[in-house]
Amino acid sequence: MFSNYRIDYQLSLLIIYITNSFILGGNMKNNRITEAIEMLGLQKLATVCGVTYQAVKKWEKRGRLPRTEWTGETSYATQIEKATDGRISRKQLISTPSAE
Repeated sequence: MFSNYRIDYQLSLLIIYITNSFILGGNMKNNRITEAIEMLGLQKLATVCGVTYQAVKKWEKRGRLPRTEWTGETSYATQIEKATDGRISRKQLISTPSAE
């Protein structure tokens, strides 16, 4: 009796985890920041942008660059485009910001 309950509970936790990962992390398959990390490495991408690796992980989780990229306060997208030799363009990085 309890073993069935435990399996149902574990399955529920797994479903919640997967759902939250998809919703909070965005669609990681189309996440350009994830692609940049895979191309350059997390620390190198952070160094190129002049930020901490934690900041880059936050961008990756949100699936977009920070608000300051759209207000013109920063130029991370241009720096990423140069570092990836244009394989990830500025336009791809800033085309569709998701809501916070």
